Amino acid sequence: MFIINIVVKTIGPLIPLISQDLGIKFDIIGAALSISVLGVIASAFITCNLINTLDFKIVILIGLMFNIIGMGLIYFSKFYFIFIIALFLIRFGEGIINVSILSLIRTYYENSKTNSLLKLAISAMISNVVSPILISAIIFINFDWKKLFIVFIIPNILISIYLLLLKIPVDILNEERTFKNFYLFSLKKWANINFYLSFLIIFLHSGIIQSFYTWFTVYFSNIGIKLSISSLFLSLYGLSIVVGLSIKNKINKFLDEKKMLLYGYALSFITLISAIFINNLFFKNLLIFLFGLGISGNFMIAFSLGTEIDSKYINYASGLLVIASNLGILIFQYVIGFFSENFSGNSVFYVNVILVFMLLIIVLILNVKKDGRKFIIRL
Repeated sequence: MFIINIVVKTIGPLIPLISQDLGIKFDIIGAALSISVLGVIASAFITCNLINTLDFKIVILIGLMFNIIGMGLIYFSKFYFIFIIALFLIRFGEGIINVSILSLIRTYYENSKTNSLLKLAISAMISNVVSPILISAIIFINFDWKKLFIVFIIPNILISIYLLLLKIPVDILNEERTFKNFYLFSLKKWANINFYLSFLIIFLHSGIIQSFYTWFTVYFSNIGIKLSISSLFLSLYGLSIVVGLSIKNKINKFLDEKKMLLYGYALSFITLISAIFINNLFFKNLLIFLFGLGISGNFMIAFSLGTEIDSKYINYASGLLVIASNLGILIFQYVIGFFSENFSGNSVFYVNVILVFMLLIIVLILNVKKDGRKFIIRL
């Protein structure tokens, strides 16, 4: 997951360079990022059914193939439309891989699902620390940012070779399912209040965590901080996500998932709104670090709650929750890009404070329900 995630996470810190190199404004880049998310959404719809007809390994290899093609195109993206196509292919491949791996873990690690998902998130989120440092390094040595994606192709090829030699359990459902039958009508067979609330949580949460990471350096550029320095601040924020995941992986043994979500979003709301009014860079970054501790891991915790269903529907629930995640990214990437370009570079803070507050309300509802799993939504 680290190798897959670092490719996408590198785009955010590179926005100022991409804007300068391609001669496009921030809101146009925001539109490109939003369009690319359609690739994840499309692949999530497709992958749910692919997993039930193909080996997990084959599906993941297909995702890696799209990743490699997209990264190759990034190198040749002298024009905006090529950049969009490249991003779309990378995100399409990412969606296939994410749904496959999440379904695999959720299916075969039932007894330790939350801990296993949090461990997976730790490996993925380490890229949040590494990618900003990597960007600072290539700026320092004056390395062409496009060549970085050629370098990323190498580990993807090595992973593909490794997968070809690896045996992954195959769990093919014999029952024939069509797109229409599942996504429209079959929800009432298994969807409960936990799933629907988890869908909303993941929708808003992903919009926050991805947009915050993407527009972080733009915010600091707006207050006069150089990209090479703000990238290091971003790495510190990424470190807070990894530390938060490690902490939540430990306390999950003593605290249930719903309480973890509640306390996490409460901490995130208090620290983020405080960071808006603090000008001292040390204390601002300290508050951002605490914000990261609070918000980290909440995707996986909500995902675990949302997939507490009949095991034969887990692949489909996984796909829908990944779609929720990327719908949030699709909408809020563009919203924050628009406000950053036309109103204020601080918009990433203002919008995300509102979203965290909304999450607090939803998580309170989730905690109030005594037994959400039995509260079936009638469709």
